[in-house]
Amino acid sequence: MASFQSQESTDNSQFVKHVSLSGLTGGYANEQAIQAYRSILSTMEEKLIMLQLNNINNVHDIPISRTQNLINDMKQIIKNDCQHSYVENDYIDISPDTGRCITYCEKCFSTFD
Repeated sequence: MASFQSQESTDNSQFVKHVSLSGLTGGYANEQAIQAYRSILSTMEEKLIMLQLNNINNVHDIPISRTQNLINDMKQIIKNDCQHSYVENDYIDISPDTGRCITYCEKCFSTFD
């Protein structure tokens, strides 16, 4: 049976506990867990966009801030729990005239500088 580790966030999301699935594979989340994390992250990012689009008279400022904090926390969990498979020196376009090389994980799509 997997042991779940929890870690409390120290930022504004003080009531949120993060559960890490890293205990399932000896320190790293398996691919199914990373896909679940990515799915949750995608949904949260969609909800953030909807809040931002409907933010008439700044009524959604606090939910936007909290959602952004949760997104940042989820990205950090993914980055910490993935057993990365690095793709180095991949060239991406910034604009039609400029680009840059990046390193990213092909499993969780986290980028590394």
